Amino acid sequence: MRVRSMGYRTDLIFVRFDGEVLVREDHIVARTETNPSYHWGNFLLFDQPPKEGDMERWCALFEQEIAAKQPTEHIAFAWDTVEGERGECQPFLDRGFVVEDSLVMTTPTLSFPAQTNHEVEVRALRTDEEWEAATTLQIENREARFSRESYTVFKVAQMKRYREMSRQGMGHWYGAFIGAELVADMGLFHDGNGVARYQSVETDAAHRRQGICARLLVESSRLLAQEEGVERLENHVIVADPEGPATGVYGSVGFETTEIQMGLSWWDGVNATA
Repeated sequence: MRVRSMGYRTDLIFVRFDGEVLVREDHIVARTETNPSYHWGNFLLFDQPPKEGDMERWCALFEQEIAAKQPTEHIAFAWDTVEGERGECQPFLDRGFVVEDSLVMTTPTLSFPAQTNHEVEVRALRTDEEWEAATTLQIENREARFSRESYTVFKVAQMKRYREMSRQGMGHWYGAFIGAELVADMGLFHDGNGVARYQSVETDAAHRRQGICARLLVESSRLLAQEEGVERLENHVIVADPEGPATGVYGSVGFETTEIQMGLSWWDGVNATA
């Protein structure tokens, strides 16, 4: 099963790094036992949108492929679409699932917008203290639906993975600094095939709307492209909430929406972890 969606194709870069990706007849199993609460590191990706009768079958497959092999408090499904086809979602919604739709935005090159922040220094994280600050900023900027306790478990494990990917030359976690203060951070990683994927772009609440995010996006791309051993980056991928303000920032540096990524998720009460 060849994945058409650039969004899910690049999601699987991270699952392959510290988990496993198993190809079945009509779906792919993405499983990350080192971080079982990571929804989009533990999910099933189907080749078609859901159709009548699929809820019971898909849930049984999730139990067999993921829940039976590791502790889990969520169920997550995706399908390989690029135009936002929903299929028969209603039975899932009646069960308590929520639709997870995102914009997949891509660009071959990034450029600074007309107004660029020159105050911040952008560079890859270097020290334990910087990694700890980045993790804290990520946790503080979590969605309100996620509890601090459960999100911290998820994010600490995820940042540990990103740091190891950085150590192995697959990209970096970048920070925007004012002096020694980390005011924004995000990851940019690749699998050696010319495509780079952004991860978890966050800016401290006190430093938003100052052009910092745009500067961070562009500078990180330039820094990664200059690294020894990095092949020419032919495409950059970022995934955004269609209702969120970030799409405007992404558009200002060159990103355009090229896909609509679809999924369904269910989690146990409020103790979800994204």
